[in-house]
Amino acid sequence: MHKGYNTHNPLYSLLSIRTRSGFAFVCFESPRLSVMCYIIRVTKSRTKTSISDAVAIDGHRLQPYQGAADGIDTTRLHHIDPAKTSQLPTRHPADSFSYRGFMTKGYTQSRLSSEEQNFYAEHGYLLAKSVFSRDEAAHFHNEAHQIARRLQAASIEGVSNQGWAAGAKITDLPRQLLHCHNVQYHSAAFSRLICDPRLTDRAADIIGPNIQLHHSKMFIKPPAKGAPFPMHQDFPYFPHQHHTMIAAIIHFDDAPIEKGCVRVVPGSHKLGPLEHLHDGGHHLPIDEYPITEATPCPAEAGDVLFFSYLTIHGSGLNESSEARTTLLLQLRDPADLPTVVTHVSRGQGMILHGIDPLANSGPSPDSALRLKVAPCT
Repeated sequence: MHKGYNTHNPLYSLLSIRTRSGFAFVCFESPRLSVMCYIIRVTKSRTKTSISDAVAIDGHRLQPYQGAADGIDTTRLHHIDPAKTSQLPTRHPADSFSYRGFMTKGYTQSRLSSEEQNFYAEHGYLLAKSVFSRDEAAHFHNEAHQIARRLQAASIEGVSNQGWAAGAKITDLPRQLLHCHNVQYHSAAFSRLICDPRLTDRAADIIGPNIQLHHSKMFIKPPAKGAPFPMHQDFPYFPHQHHTMIAAIIHFDDAPIEKGCVRVVPGSHKLGPLEHLHDGGHHLPIDEYPITEATPCPAEAGDVLFFSYLTIHGSGLNESSEARTTLLLQLRDPADLPTVVTHVSRGQGMILHGIDPLANSGPSPDSALRLKVAPCT
């Protein structure tokens, strides 16, 4: 990391410099931790150090890079010869940079290894370890519980319930669940979290370069009575044309087996959509798919569990003395349209990585384009 070059404003930190075809792609961080990208013309004699100095001296005169979706908008670039714009990459340069993440210092681009990608393709799930630090997870844990307290204090209906009615088929013990959709509207910490490239870079290795938020949902399973979920696929809740939908469960505290961690049936995504029962929530027959025989995915604070919406999964009762706190994100390729209008939420359609190639949203919250479904075949 190069720091301290900007003599005009020492609060700005230069994060990375990369050169290509006569241009330098420069990223630096503002005092509010926003990452800004700039492009400057580079002569052959310039070294990285002299580029750094140039940014320090002229950085306040550079214009932010704002590339068009299919290339470069030359009207937005400064110190660029329009005749040479064909030399520039068509991807947003931030995709190629090493830069500081929203939460921690010293962040570099996060990708799944080839082994992890192969594991996911074969088994339909992947537990990514230590995506976030334990300190960050503790911060989000507190944020989640504060949201729950605020909602309960405001007497918001449905925040606390027994979970799925079908949970009674699993246990006779008391059941309770605290949950909340659209957490990004309740805390700025979660607005930053769902866009954090440590999460979205990994998700892009599963879905592809473009990722759209379908919905977010916070779950708190209280101690000793945290509600179980029978085995099921997520497909019946929001079916899509090309099945790109995945879940990303971010763990804010440790989730051992006794806390009712998520359990999966490895390889079940290859079965395609299955017929579900619809009493007390879409679920598979309890006797045919017992939770106890599924593969447990015990996780630690900061881990993220990814799985396909076709992967059979569920979770047991939290029998421990501590709450299990997670954030569920349902993510999809924006070009993968739903086949029915269902589960439309306030935050649906937000692009977390890449672009929306269909431009499938209007300027108003009630945009009709948000209800667009795939044509019948």
